[in-house]
Amino acid sequence: MSDRSTVHGTDNRDTSGDLRVHHEAIVQFVDKHDLSVDGQFGCLVEEVGEFADCWTRKSEIGEAKEELGDVLFVAWTLCLMLGIDPQEAVNEVAHENLDKSTATEGQKVTKQRD
Repeated sequence: MSDRSTVHGTDNRDTSGDLRVHHEAIVQFVDKHDLSVDGQFGCLVEEVGEFADCWTRKSEIGEAKEELGDVLFVAWTLCLMLGIDPQEAVNEVAHENLDKSTATEGQKVTKQRD
């Protein structure tokens, strides 16, 4: 894979329309299948593991994209099943992360402790 520290696709485009389309597809998927929250949580763990395997093998970006897409799909599905607005949740976390200090635990930026 290319440089792992580079952020791609940050051209500040409004993608909210795209997200609504995908949201509707996921709603249809949830309605079509007999899913449980516990089952989807298990799927999320499995998909994260598949992405981690792909990443540690330094697979092609296309494979990483597919595996990470699976992670996002299952996470979005879980949000809908739990009554959480996934876009709102991501936006809240993004804004919280902007307010965090530069303190880190490994690669994770954390809130500064008093």
